[in-house]
Amino acid sequence: MKKVAIIGAGLSGLAAALRLSKAGFKVTVFEQNKTFGGKAGEIKESGFRFDTGPSLLTMPFVIDELLSLSSEDKIEFIRPEVLCRYFFSDKSVFDANSDLESFIEKVSLMFGEPENNLRAYFIYAKNIYELTADVFLFNKFSLKRILINNPLLFLKILQIDPFRTINSSLKRFFKNEKLIQFFGRYATYNGSDPYRAPATLNIISWVENGLGGFYINGGMRRLPEIIYSKAAASGAEFIYEAPVISISQKQNSKVMLEYFKNGTRQEEVFDTVLSSIDVFKTEKMISGIKPSEISEPSTSAVIFFWGVKNTSAKMHLHNVLFSENYKKEFEDLRKGKVPGDPSVYIYISSKINLQDAPEKCENWFVMINTPSLANPQKFDYKNEIESLKLKILSKIKERTGINLKSKIIFEKIFTPNDIESFTGSSLGSIYGNSSNSMFSAFRRKNSVSAKLKNLYYCGGTVHPGGGIPLVLLSAKIASESIIKNLNGKSL
Repeated sequence: MKKVAIIGAGLSGLAAALRLSKAGFKVTVFEQNKTFGGKAGEIKESGFRFDTGPSLLTMPFVIDELLSLSSEDKIEFIRPEVLCRYFFSDKSVFDANSDLESFIEKVSLMFGEPENNLRAYFIYAKNIYELTADVFLFNKFSLKRILINNPLLFLKILQIDPFRTINSSLKRFFKNEKLIQFFGRYATYNGSDPYRAPATLNIISWVENGLGGFYINGGMRRLPEIIYSKAAASGAEFIYEAPVISISQKQNSKVMLEYFKNGTRQEEVFDTVLSSIDVFKTEKMISGIKPSEISEPSTSAVIFFWGVKNTSAKMHLHNVLFSENYKKEFEDLRKGKVPGDPSVYIYISSKINLQDAPEKCENWFVMINTPSLANPQKFDYKNEIESLKLKILSKIKERTGINLKSKIIFEKIFTPNDIESFTGSSLGSIYGNSSNSMFSAFRRKNSVSAKLKNLYYCGGTVHPGGGIPLVLLSAKIASESIIKNLNGKSL
C-alpha cells in the first residue's frame, strides 16, 4: 500500500485525507495543533461557542460532491432570508436578501438605482463565472490546457474584465456611492483591495448573490468535524502536536519528513507528501532550496470574540458597519497601517444556533481588516489593542445604538501574530498572496511542487485560492494528481 503524508489538518488537509484514503492509500496526517480544523476552528468557553474562521458558505455543491464519497449523513445547509445587514456612515441600514429578485427590488428602492442596472451587473458577473470557473476554479491551472480545451477564452478576455479594477467597473453600472461600496466589499473575501483588484473578482458577488450564501446547521465547525469523521473512518491516521520541521528527497523520488512526536524528533519516508499548510511556510522546510516569497501579502485581521449579555434585534447573523471613507480605509491598509476608521464585520451565530450562547446572551465575532505583519513599522497590538477595542465599541454604539461596553462578559482576542502562530499563515496573511493585480491568478502556485518531486500543495495559499469551496477544490485537484501519479484507485 502506497504511503501518503498530509501536512496540516485544516479543511483542505481533511478533504485530501478523505479522498486519498478512499482511493486506497495509507494516509497519515501531521497536525501541529491539538486538534483538526485549522482556521475553521472553534472556541468554547464560559458557555459561549465561537467559530474562529469562515462564517459564510458558498457553492455547497462542492461539499456535496466531497461527502458523496461516504454514505454517512450529509450536512444541512441553511440559507438565511437576510444574508447580511449593512450599516452605513449616514446611519442608513440595508438588509441584503438572499433571494436575488427580492435583493434587486430592495436595492433599487433603497439606493435609487434602476433594476435594469442591477440585472445588467449580475448578467455581467454571472458571465465571468461561467467563462472562468472551469479554468480557474475546478481544474489545475495550466495555460497549455486552456489553449487546448478552451482556446476561445483568450478571444473573450475582455468579458472577464481583467484590465479594470473592481471599483472602476462598478462605476460603469452604478452611480450611488453606497452601492459601489457595498459591491466593492467582495474584494475583501480574499484579502484584496477593490481599488486595485481586477474586476474579474466581481465573480464573487455572483457566487454569493446568484448561487447563494449559506450557513451550516450546528455551526461552521460542523464541516471539519464531519469531514474528519469520514476520513478517520476511511483509515486516515491523525497525529496531533506533531509539527513537521523538514522535507527532503530520498532515493526512488520518495520524500522524507522530519517531525516532532511526543517531544521526540522522528523521521519517516513516504511515497508522496501533500502539504495543506501555507505554501511559503512549506517551502522553508524543504532542504537545500531557496523558498519563494509572498509577492504582496493579503490582509490579516484583528478578531474580538465577545460573549455579550442581553440580545439585540438590531443585529442579524452577519453584519457590516462600513467606514465613512472606504478608499481611505484601503489606502491605510496599503501603507501598512491599521485603518483609522475600519469597517467592522460582526457574526453572531447564536442568532441561528441558540446553544452557542447562554440564555439571553449572544456570541459576537467582531473583525476588522488589518495589514499583514510584512509592514516594517508594525502596529503594537500588545499595547494598542485596548484603544482599538474602544474605537470599535464606539462605532458599534454610533451605528447601531448598542452600548456593548458594560455587556461584555467574555472576551478573547486574535491579532495577526496569533493568526500566524496558530494557523501557520505567513506574516499573518490569511490568504497568502493578495489578488491586487490582473496577474495574481498566475502567481498562485499549482498543486504540483516545482521544488521537489512527489511533493504537492493544497489549501488557501495555492490555486484556486482561499475560502471554503476553493480550499476544498484545491484538495480535489491535488488528490487527483496524486492518484494519477501513484496509479491508485480513481475516485
